[in-house]
Amino acid sequence: MALQPVINNHPLIQHKITRMRMIETGSNMSFTFSYESSEKLLPTHYNYYYYTMYTDWLETVKEVYGDLIELGIYDGELVAHEYVSSNIFKVTYNTAKGEVVIYLNYTRNNYITPNGITVNPKSYAVEQ
Repeated sequence: MALQPVINNHPLIQHKITRMRMIETGSNMSFTFSYESSEKLLPTHYNYYYYTMYTDWLETVKEVYGDLIELGIYDGELVAHEYVSSNIFKVTYNTAKGEVVIYLNYTRNNYITPNGITVNPKSYAVEQ
């Protein structure tokens, strides 16, 4: 069983990286929400959840869910995970619509795939 990254347990700047890790590992998205302000969690054993109020997350959930569903990887199987170079990975999924190849670039520089696709820094690109 793959560990599922929890998006709202990380600083906002990490959301894109967390999303990339979900794609890289085939993980499902996972959020932890509260009905009230997370300030009420401070004096509890749950004080590591510091941004949990569900109304603050509705748009982010829609965006992340939409991006991941658009890739079409969740109706398929992760069949390959390749180390391309330092902090650059290639994953392959077999889906109902065919093979989906995704390059993930965790570096601060553009990466050009062998087929000439530019993968921006801290981003991913689908190779068709």
